[in-house]
Amino acid sequence: MAFEKNFQVRWSEIDLNMHLTSSAYVKYITDTRMSFFVDNGFGLDEMAKHQLGPIVLWEKSYYFKEVHPDQKFTVKITNAGESENGGMMRLEQRIYNEKGENCFLAYTLIAFLDLRLRKMIAPPEALAKVLASLPKSENYKIIPKEELRDADARPM
Repeated sequence: MAFEKNFQVRWSEIDLNMHLTSSAYVKYITDTRMSFFVDNGFGLDEMAKHQLGPIVLWEKSYYFKEVHPDQKFTVKITNAGESENGGMMRLEQRIYNEKGENCFLAYTLIAFLDLRLRKMIAPPEALAKVLASLPKSENYKIIPKEELRDADARPM
């Protein structure tokens, strides 16, 4: 079963079209993602103890249905894939309304930064166990290195 968290839209997150702002979607999936770590014993204190920082490398969002003021909804997270060495994980994060309709989908590629070395590293064993507890999505696959970045996305 996916990790999930329930919310209700706040008025401050509504745009002029009377639906949830795009930035609010990102805040909800981020909150759910961090709640997954906290609920599994890997909150800020544990991250600091390991000198570890979770980072987002990219995020792709898809909007299917509007989410309106005061609407209740659920964010569900599954593991949609990981790098061959386990250092990066692609999360599938979906928002469902009270009717169970899928309103939003985001794929987020995460990794972990060694805060001393300022380099991405494979997660330590304790965190790797937490990550392994996240159920795999129907789209799960091992992600080859060449698919981890968009070919056109390069610094100039």
